[in-house]
Amino acid sequence: MTFASDVKKYADKMQLDADKVLRASVLRVFSETISATPVDAEGHKVKGVLIGGGTARNSWFTELNGTPQGLRRPPDRTGNAAMGEMMEAANRMKFGDYIYIINRTPYIHKLEFGGYPNPAKKGRKTVGGYSRQAPKGMMRLAIRRAKANIKRLIKGMT
Repeated sequence: MTFASDVKKYADKMQLDADKVLRASVLRVFSETISATPVDAEGHKVKGVLIGGGTARNSWFTELNGTPQGLRRPPDRTGNAAMGEMMEAANRMKFGDYIYIINRTPYIHKLEFGGYPNPAKKGRKTVGGYSRQAPKGMMRLAIRRAKANIKRLIKGMT
């Protein structure tokens, strides 16, 4: 073995490690976001159209190195289709790639940031203009937890 081949071997290992950390971070943030997306057990009407329970959770679309094209998936309380697509894309990710996750459900912005009528018009699905299931959003919390975790890991390295 030469010094140059040793350096290349080490650099290749470091690249694999960086890819693993990147994939793990993306998987964690995106899976937490999907899992935390509220599910309306009965469904509800948006602009006169009945949307089934689990539509928002199952309507996250993920694309590696491009913009996701999906609009909305059928209701599924588990979000399995959204989770599967996200995992497939994230597992192919390498350092330098980018990945998008998007949800075009008409009310996703209200689920993340609030804006429901306050006081609630009927029922108890919201409080103070926010979803009772995710009053502080979904993605914002997942990102906040990921940032804290990364800071903790970096602190442990120094």
